[in-house]
Amino acid sequence: MWKRVLLLCTLSLCVSLSRAQDEAPSVPDGWLPFPVSPYLASDSSLASVAFLNRGKADSRISVKGAHYVNEQGERVRFFGSNVCFASAFPSKEVAPLVAQRMQQLGFNMVRFHHIDNRHIWNKEQTALDPEQLDRLHWFLFQLKERGIYANINLHVSRNYPGLKDYKFPPKPRTFVYGKVLDKFFTPYIDLQEEYASMLLGSVNPYTKLRLADDPMIAVVELNNENTLMNMSMDGLDIIRDKDLGQALQAQWSQWLQKKYPTLDAVLKQWNTGCDGVGDEMLANGSFAAGETGWSFEGRKPGACEVKVDAEKGLCRVDITAPGAVAWAYQVHYLNLPLRSKQSYTVRFRGRSEEARRVSVCLRMAHAPWDVYTAQVPVMLGPEWQDLEVVIGTNELPAGAKHRLSFSLGLATGVVELAAVSLREGADPKDFGKPAGFAELPLPERGSPELFWKDFRRFLFETECAYVQRMRKHLREKVGVTAPIVDTQASYGGLYGFMRETRLNDYVDMHSYWQHPVFPNRPWDGNDWYIGNTPLSAAQNGGTLGGLARWRHPDMPYSLSEYDHPTPSEHQSEMFPMLSSFAAYQDWDALYQFCWETQDTPDTPPRLKGYFDMAYNPAKSLLAPFAALVFRRGLVAPAAEQVILEIPEGLLESRLPFGFPGPSSALDGYPESAFFTARLGTRVVPGDGPVRVNKSSAAIMAGIPWQTPQISWTHPAEKRGRYEVNAPQVRMLTGQFETGAEQHLGDVLFRFQASADSTVTAALVALDEQPLAQSRRMLLCVVSSIANSGMKWDEARRSVAGHWGKAPVIAAAVPFTVQLPGAAKPLVRALNPAGEPIADLPVAGQADRWELQADPAQSSLWFSISR
Repeated sequence: MWKRVLLLCTLSLCVSLSRAQDEAPSVPDGWLPFPVSPYLASDSSLASVAFLNRGKADSRISVKGAHYVNEQGERVRFFGSNVCFASAFPSKEVAPLVAQRMQQLGFNMVRFHHIDNRHIWNKEQTALDPEQLDRLHWFLFQLKERGIYANINLHVSRNYPGLKDYKFPPKPRTFVYGKVLDKFFTPYIDLQEEYASMLLGSVNPYTKLRLADDPMIAVVELNNENTLMNMSMDGLDIIRDKDLGQALQAQWSQWLQKKYPTLDAVLKQWNTGCDGVGDEMLANGSFAAGETGWSFEGRKPGACEVKVDAEKGLCRVDITAPGAVAWAYQVHYLNLPLRSKQSYTVRFRGRSEEARRVSVCLRMAHAPWDVYTAQVPVMLGPEWQDLEVVIGTNELPAGAKHRLSFSLGLATGVVELAAVSLREGADPKDFGKPAGFAELPLPERGSPELFWKDFRRFLFETECAYVQRMRKHLREKVGVTAPIVDTQASYGGLYGFMRETRLNDYVDMHSYWQHPVFPNRPWDGNDWYIGNTPLSAAQNGGTLGGLARWRHPDMPYSLSEYDHPTPSEHQSEMFPMLSSFAAYQDWDALYQFCWETQDTPDTPPRLKGYFDMAYNPAKSLLAPFAALVFRRGLVAPAAEQVILEIPEGLLESRLPFGFPGPSSALDGYPESAFFTARLGTRVVPGDGPVRVNKSSAAIMAGIPWQTPQISWTHPAEKRGRYEVNAPQVRMLTGQFETGAEQHLGDVLFRFQASADSTVTAALVALDEQPLAQSRRMLLCVVSSIANSGMKWDEARRSVAGHWGKAPVIAAAVPFTVQLPGAAKPLVRALNPAGEPIADLPVAGQADRWELQADPAQSSLWFSISR
């Protein structure tokens, strides 16, 4: 039956592609149509790595030491993607095709994400929709049959009943989908438990098992990208007078009553060091002397105009072009004589034409631009406000210059500042003169540092109690035995890392190289931009350097969302770099975000969103290579391990200023450090500085970076070269001189492409043999991809809403490759489904077999056999 469905879907797809090519804009010279789709599952594929899944996904997954293992005690690495919204509920006709396609690309894991938003519910959100649940069960069954496990996310984007009645303002988005609130508000926690029981307690009629009992449910995630430690000052102001704020205040009062013996003890502790403010430190905070002492980041005609009115005593900043980076538009007061571990009171008047978040901090006035204090957000609006912020410095570097900074955000609009004041110290507070613990307030912007230290500790402990409650419910009431994680470790900084490593079964993270930025309205498809530069050229290691720090040496490490978003012209570099780096760092799970299935098999495939992999040849074609490299360990883990031990006392000392992240606790280690070894981080009892088990000279490697099998260099400004040279695989990505020889051991490439283009080449053995002895190999050469008629803006940073039409096209890079081996290889060009379409001529002699290919006439990937 399913072979017939596959044939019908394939024929339908071919007809639709033909029709789309007839209707689409003409393909430009040097490009070729190469549309892929989630339904391109062919039994004749020579590119399939389905053999990696050795049977059904029916061996229960657990954690042993630092890794996932199956029932046989064998280590398991997971590779896959995310399915979101409707893509998690494919029709019964196409679900087998999607599962087969995923298997052929090398997936053994799929993360079910955003299924709680609307698709799984009945209209009243009181029960699961039977038809949708049946689709989900059927899809899970199909994945299980193909050896693909599932990661079930519980809360992602459900709007809890009654949430919209609060009518939160559009900015800030702190509480979108009930985030932050559902870590302390009991009615929302009850709803989470109820949903977990309904979903994981449901019996899949196709497996005859409850989801909680099914081994194919490999891991469960409680609450995506969510932490109570994200409770901002703006958020507190929004809920302060609602039942939400009252619930938080009641829990806060109870926590304080357990910590302090008397009310007076609380007030005395909070006012420690609050002996009043000193003299004014800003000679021109009133702007009476014009711009003297001030500087303006991003000031540029046509982008940001600044006018200082000395007579009125105000500064007007008119932003007319969206900011390209987070620090694009700032107002600074320079040359401040700051002191270490000192409180400062900032007072100012401010307003903006529309609601706008502005942040205030004290920081370094030169590279590396360290921030010394919490970056305190304030919401401005059309009316003038008198604002006060108390911030405290941590240890200041000797010889540095300092400044007061107002970060104005990315959006266009007008911001006005006046009467800016900075003074040492803080005035004592009466905290509303509470008569008892129950009247102790939630924080305000002028609250002292030790008040904030207590409150942040309260948030951390309250969130830990939430995690313990949810885990107990899943284990004892629902019967879940799979590994459980709360959320991503970076949510809450290093306190988030403590939450995950102390209470959960593995550590999970998310990261994106140059995620789309929406400077005005969230997810506005006509108003966004990306960096559109290659990770290979990043000076500090980019996403990879940052991610390495979050691994715990004694727990599995998972990256459940990662992507280089479309329409980046460099996205082909993603899978070769990620898979090899993760293998070298000895990580345990990689998930691209996201897969997505749009429409039906007869809809012409095209790039429709920033992340969708299923329709993207730059990602889909390189997935089998990544699966082999990561799952088979074709790149060996680093021989040595560097372990950072961060004393909890050090983190506690930073708590008055915010929840510390790695950069604020690692004493200036650069992002690109530790690449020469596997990196692990622990938070340990005690005080003192960060301890490292290796000498700093041995681990302070940056780029250029060289390991036995990976090399990362920057041969020229804004250019990178990342190569993998291992016995069974060669991968190369970067920007190369036209026609120059690129040696990867006994393999040689030459590319006929612009030196500004990113080209990615990959060659891998499918039979576990060194390339020179391999009888089955897969080759891929990919550069830029696009829709037909896609239109970039002048800066090539956005296509706005001009995504173009089907078919998807790829830049054809003529290339030459020399292959090792005694026997002459047979090289066949493959169509998007991996089926052979043409034999290509091979010249040369033993160990120098040469293939010259012009993809414009053939393909982007090739089967090699002998």
